[in-house]
Amino acid sequence: MNHSLRFGLLRSVYSLLFGVALLLAGTALSYPKPAVADTCSKPLCRSGERYRADSNPRATTGWCHSSSGFPTFARSHQERSCDTGWTLDRTRGVCVKDNCCPEKPLCSRGERYTRSGTRDGRTYGACESRSGTYISHTINYCESGWELNTRTGMCKKQGCAVAITGTIVAPVPVFVPPVKGAKPDLIIERFALKDWGSCKPGNAVIRFGVTVKNIGSAASPAIAGKALVKVEDTHSAWSNGVTVPAIPPGGRQIVEVPIYYLKSDPRHMTDAAPHPFVANADPLRLVDELREDNNRSNIINVGAPRACK
Repeated sequence: MNHSLRFGLLRSVYSLLFGVALLLAGTALSYPKPAVADTCSKPLCRSGERYRADSNPRATTGWCHSSSGFPTFARSHQERSCDTGWTLDRTRGVCVKDNCCPEKPLCSRGERYTRSGTRDGRTYGACESRSGTYISHTINYCESGWELNTRTGMCKKQGCAVAITGTIVAPVPVFVPPVKGAKPDLIIERFALKDWGSCKPGNAVIRFGVTVKNIGSAASPAIAGKALVKVEDTHSAWSNGVTVPAIPPGGRQIVEVPIYYLKSDPRHMTDAAPHPFVANADPLRLVDELREDNNRSNIINVGAPRACK
């Protein structure tokens, strides 16, 4: 074989091997951002279809329009409804999952969640990726405002809906000697729909379970006749509040907050669904706290009260 031809072939082989090595190294050392998984909403209409709200404001269905284009330009109009356990947001044309807590994976597509640990007071997760014989592990943290479920490897919104089990804790008087310079700090640790009531004036149509935690350095006061926990529909004045006993530092109190039949606007209960409810600790700002910007929970989208449909 000609010497120059042999040299050219060898150079081509080495170039190819070097390129493959770079590709594998790049794959092993890459740190793609985790994909966001919106598990709480999905479009009513399919890809390529156009949504239109039903003319009846009480309708729980919507219309999806499509056109086949050239050469037939055939059009179709289909009435669709959300799956059971989902409620149609008529304005946006999306189905919102009842009492949903949004989650997204810590690891990127193609990676596998393997374990968790703590570093500098923060919880991290390890993500494993493979490319041929190469295996890489990256240490990732959930974004600010999200917390890692160490069992599943999913990042969950802090303070989001969590199922509450057991009985409501009865108020118990608590006395903690005051510490100079110490203050309480109330947060909503858990907020969830507990059960449905009856759709009659004077009755509770929805009941929420709320866990209030004192993360401060002093006991929170018990203020007679004043609501220290309030649950409200952020789109209206549909709300209610309850009193809370004193909570020692690091302690928590579980309360039930009933939302009553809205006599001033009964149709709002069904027509305006889903209702974005939020829980708020110390809504009247009666407690002198370490922080005043961490009293609210995340929003829970609640469908029309079951008994009112």
